[in-house]
Amino acid sequence: MLIPDVTWMQDTALSIASLAAVLGLASVLLGLFSIITGKDHFPKRVRRLLWKVPASADDHRMHGMMLMLNGAAVMLVELGVTANIVGMYGHRSASADAVFFITMVAILTSLACTAGSYTLSLRVRYVSTRTSTDTQPGIPPA
Repeated sequence: MLIPDVTWMQDTALSIASLAAVLGLASVLLGLFSIITGKDHFPKRVRRLLWKVPASADDHRMHGMMLMLNGAAVMLVELGVTANIVGMYGHRSASADAVFFITMVAILTSLACTAGSYTLSLRVRYVSTRTSTDTQPGIPPA
């Protein structure tokens, strides 16, 4: 049986965790932009490719909060992954109980952020970006 190189596995896991953390941070920043401005965070060219967009400025703000919570959840999961990698294979200064506690707090907080994001996504009203065939095209009334 082949024994995998532990340092290669650790470096690969930390690289993937770093990439996911950067994407989570980007999601948090895009959500913050939507919350502050009440506008869409995508450029117009990208927005035309989407099927639906939030209908009003308040819906953009709620969508931004949903993005922020999802990004926070991803970053918390990455905190747990990093704590496990460093705690298990890195420096032996971190006790197993401390690593377990950090991981459990991160996972539970991540689940709470995901549940909050889903709850907010149910409240956001979306409109279609496709052209309407009605006699009165545009955003439908609330």
